[in-house]
Amino acid sequence: MKTIFPIISVILTFAGIAGGAWVSEAVTSNGDVGSGCSIVTDQWNRPCVAYADKTNKLVIYARFTGTQWVFETAATGVEIQGETSLAVDTTGRPSIVFGDIITEEVKYASKSGSTWTVETVAEGQGTGRLVTLALSPAGPVVLYSVEVGTTPGISYAYRDAGVWETETVRSGGVSAALCLDGNSIPHVVYQDVATTTVRHTSRTGTTWSTPIVVAPGIDCDVVYGPDSSFHVSYSQPANAGLGYARSTDGNVWATEAISTATGKPAYTHIAVTAAGNKFISYFDFATYDLHVSKNVGTVWTDELVAANEYVGNYNALTANGPNSHAYVAYYDNRPADLKVAYYNLSAISLRSFNAKTGAGAVNVSWSTAGDAEAAGFNLYRANGNYLAVKPARLNAELITGRSPYRYVDADVDPGVTYQYWLEAVSASGAGETFGPAECRAGSLPSAFALRQNYPNPGSDKTTIVFSLPTAGDATIAVYDVTGRKVVTAFDGPAAAGENILTFALSDFPAGVYTYRLEAGGAAAVRKMVVTK
Repeated sequence: MKTIFPIISVILTFAGIAGGAWVSEAVTSNGDVGSGCSIVTDQWNRPCVAYADKTNKLVIYARFTGTQWVFETAATGVEIQGETSLAVDTTGRPSIVFGDIITEEVKYASKSGSTWTVETVAEGQGTGRLVTLALSPAGPVVLYSVEVGTTPGISYAYRDAGVWETETVRSGGVSAALCLDGNSIPHVVYQDVATTTVRHTSRTGTTWSTPIVVAPGIDCDVVYGPDSSFHVSYSQPANAGLGYARSTDGNVWATEAISTATGKPAYTHIAVTAAGNKFISYFDFATYDLHVSKNVGTVWTDELVAANEYVGNYNALTANGPNSHAYVAYYDNRPADLKVAYYNLSAISLRSFNAKTGAGAVNVSWSTAGDAEAAGFNLYRANGNYLAVKPARLNAELITGRSPYRYVDADVDPGVTYQYWLEAVSASGAGETFGPAECRAGSLPSAFALRQNYPNPGSDKTTIVFSLPTAGDATIAVYDVTGRKVVTAFDGPAAAGENILTFALSDFPAGVYTYRLEAGGAAAVRKMVVTK
């Protein structure tokens, strides 16, 4: 994949997005794969997907590592009835709920270490075509559909002392979805079959509240957004249009018809990003295409995501995608493939991104096409378990210049493996993140040293002391915080042992700089501060 999905949530927090297009990429084409798909993002905002492999009767979990998709079998010998629902906890551990038509059971698959375990949540005829999984502090909770004879309904399940307990939420309800509010109270929206209305109910203790009518509609979904509000998507009756509703308490709802939506919307899903942008994916029964209606300010617009003869009847989306947008997972019916779509805003294209060890440093380099679209770059680094510790940004200001680019990371420990991510920031402020590039730091040759300059901070002049194991040519260059070379302070022969270099700082603006020593194939870097 060319575009590597963003890992740092605070990067992409811009409220207004203009231009760009949805880009779809196949996650897998190995058999009849992708029906019943669900999608979330992990703690690094990388997409994770659950789906049915109909060819091999499997439930598969796939996660994007930053460079490739990794696949795991969560359950075997199953035939999915309807949808899967995926959740990932704060440590990145996944769990999946699905209905198995072979055993007529709702099942819960969870991963501990490297092992997947499958449990039965509920059983019965027509159980689990539509499912929703949420993770509360007390454990997983599940909403699932029940279709016994001609009577549809929705039920709720939770663990109590390790045993799954179930209870009826509503008889005569279908197309249901579950979310947890800020206090982990379950909230459900569903379609009331008798009245063709979307309704809301919540659970306090063991009691479900009297349902509140949200709007006339079908095919609904709900999320509890970062704004502490409930957001609902739905199709209007008879798929006559797309609707959106919002409430702060679940009792009073403000609704609006999304006039820009096309055709006959069905199978809606909704996501709300940290920036407050709202996205609704839907399948258009008029054209059999997949669309997303989005509101990134105050106006709804509609965009075609994929068109390929019945594409997106299984679709799901999640927040925290690139460029303050969402990720959309969908089933492309014609080739029977699983695909993920993301919003590509810039024309920045990464040709290469490498991290290589040098003596006492790691040399990070990259080259791009479309430099005119890049305002600059940010470089992030982690070491060891980057799933547990967020990567840290190395540069204080955007790295600018022209391709190819180079950054020397001298603040490394010999023998430690480091991972690097590169964020390309466009002129509009949006970004794309690439990586990771990985490298194991080497060590300095004996008697090779670059000492801290003094005085530091300095304003008039400064002195740098460096040592070489043998006599030879040496270079000391000074760089600003963007990585641009300001001056070559020394370039010539140097003696074995200690060397002393003094140079003026009068022409240096106040700020933080790095100085780099290169000699005999070795390199070292330190920082200095200039004051005025």
